[in-house]
Amino acid sequence: LFRAQATRYDLSSRPGSLERKDVLSARRRRSAALRVVRRAAAAHRPGVAPATSEPTRARSAGRTATRREKKARRRLQADLYAIIKATEVLERAYARAAVSASDYEKECAQLIAQFKASERALTGDGTVASAAAFFERWRVDCPRARDRLLRSGAPATLQHGAARTSGRDADAALRVAECVQCFITAMDALKLDQRAVDEVQPLIADLAAALDRAMPNRCPDGRAALLKWLERLHGMRAAEELDEPAARQLSFDLDSAYSEFHRALSASAAAAGS
Repeated sequence: LFRAQATRYDLSSRPGSLERKDVLSARRRRSAALRVVRRAAAAHRPGVAPATSEPTRARSAGRTATRREKKARRRLQADLYAIIKATEVLERAYARAAVSASDYEKECAQLIAQFKASERALTGDGTVASAAAFFERWRVDCPRARDRLLRSGAPATLQHGAARTSGRDADAALRVAECVQCFITAMDALKLDQRAVDEVQPLIADLAAALDRAMPNRCPDGRAALLKWLERLHGMRAAEELDEPAARQLSFDLDSAYSEFHRALSASAAAAGS
């Protein structure tokens, strides 16, 4: 005891010795270092989860959500790229007559609809500015698909009037009735003030297909007007709406095409009767 008291007295009396607060600070630093070491050891110990603070967990959750969003965006871009490549293959197959006109029209219409849906998803969250920007950014070398998806927006059978004959389309009366129904549906939709692009464009596409099946190459003016409207609607966003002058012009074009269809139908009936 005497030796310990003497040693303590000698340390406290030496010049430059530690003050009491310095000793306490050194103890605190030692305790903090020990806590860090224990936490690091627990992190590498199997079956023991390290203690994490609330800010650390929040940052980890934020990074996980960000990674999830990036993965979803990459998946959407991959889907759009797959649709473009599939359209390019389909267009080349149709050009080589490796696929029938009816099968081509069905598959092409489905690809166009999928392309529009994917484009809306990507442009809605700001991943890309437009589908054309996607082509440029990733240097997609698919000229046929680009023309079909960006410029035309309709199968080539509608644009070039390819005649399609199959067992289902053999009945001429059924094709005429289908065309009349499409005319009435489109004109009634405009009368009910349906102006949104995603509401009007499918009606015009169905009408153009039905007219081409019922009267192939016999209603050139009406068919040209419908294709013109299809290209115009395809260049607009789905949420956009036709203004009043455009809606009136579309209604007028539909009436003119319907009158031309009736004249062609009467001429066909007169030719069959004679």
